Amino acid sequence: MRTLSGKHKNLIKTTAFLVLLCTVFFSLQPFFGVRDYTIYSREEWLSSEKLNHPDAVYVGSSQVFRCFLSPYAWKNTGISVFSYSFPSLPASALKYKIIEARKSHPDALYIINLDSFKGRRVPKLQDLHNAADYMPFSLNKIKMIFDMYEQKEDEQEGILEYFFPLLRFHSGWDEMTENDFVHPVYRTMGATQYQGFLEDITDNTRNLTLYEPDPDEEHIRDEEILMDLLEYIKAEDVKALFIVLPLATSRDTVTQTHAAERIVREAGMDCLNLKERLDEIGMQPDLDYEDKEHTNIHGALKITAYLAPYLADSYGFPDRREEAGWDAWNECAELYDSAVSPYVLDFERDFLARDYSLSIPEITDIYADGSSAALEWQASDGSPAGYFVYRKGTGGWERIAVLDPDAEVYQDTGLEPGEYTYTVVPFSGDGQAARCGNFNYSGRSIIIEGE
Repeated sequence: MRTLSGKHKNLIKTTAFLVLLCTVFFSLQPFFGVRDYTIYSREEWLSSEKLNHPDAVYVGSSQVFRCFLSPYAWKNTGISVFSYSFPSLPASALKYKIIEARKSHPDALYIINLDSFKGRRVPKLQDLHNAADYMPFSLNKIKMIFDMYEQKEDEQEGILEYFFPLLRFHSGWDEMTENDFVHPVYRTMGATQYQGFLEDITDNTRNLTLYEPDPDEEHIRDEEILMDLLEYIKAEDVKALFIVLPLATSRDTVTQTHAAERIVREAGMDCLNLKERLDEIGMQPDLDYEDKEHTNIHGALKITAYLAPYLADSYGFPDRREEAGWDAWNECAELYDSAVSPYVLDFERDFLARDYSLSIPEITDIYADGSSAALEWQASDGSPAGYFVYRKGTGGWERIAVLDPDAEVYQDTGLEPGEYTYTVVPFSGDGQAARCGNFNYSGRSIIIEGE
């Protein structure tokens, strides 16, 4: 019987040690990523059995998860759309992200954000990490990193750190805390809860209405990337829908996106330009945006309320809320609704029909009177059938009164000490058919003092 020589034994031990070292090394990588655990959760859930097989996967940059809220699409229509999107995702990474998602969901509709093809061919350092750090190691990831790295903004870092994020922190061990090794649960199907998204308002009226495509600018700087993506989609018979989101951008970006849309349509691909449907969606340029390139939660709810039924009708997506195997989606919708409901009113969250001809009633005064809060407002234009008064205390918004159309004052009595916020919403119709109009998202606040 032959026995192993000392040389062979050492070789086996060395090989086993290297295998163990690599296993430990790769298992540590998720703890040394970009420190954005929303990105970690999207990658983690992509192949999770709890996700089941979604009807659609929406791929793109931060504009996606700030414009389309998957939990509310599910809550109201029962369609399953997973937001597989990342902050500042370079256009050059889109194809690889779709390839990655199709490993788990080959039959899904792939919704692609055309606003990604706005001509920024040079990814920043952080963009590469957002796209690569938590992505499972594979040949597809290697190709994506090389493609993005060739176009990156600076030469400060070597390419190895994109394969092994642990290398980013080799000189900063003493600065790390236990929080750097914990991934909190963030299971809301890719939807965002950033505070600015929930609270900020930017007036984008000028940028949304001023710029038109430049007729003298015929080319698109990202054309090579886009053509490569279209070739992949055709070769692999990928179901795809390209979308232009209703965002405020520069003339150059408008021109680039317009050119990209033309190329997609000429290739025979489905394309939906939501920027041409601002009135149908009900977007208010002065109220529904967090900043120039992102909606706030109110604008996102309007887009979701428009796009979810469009997807269901156009692609035959079924209502899966009562089907077995989709419990995780119900759970995520409940978690997300609980987190963001203090910032939006009930009819926004329930996708109820709206009457945007009713202007915002301006609250002209609010004052405390003992344990009461009194508010006054100027009537809404558009002949409302009446007004709803909403109050927000320590919890979310609550409808506390239904008033006649000639009402311009209201007194809320019996209040405990604390801070309260009020907003007044005009409505048309009556009963269950009432359609709410425009209102002040932030409302007016008052403090009721204790004795």
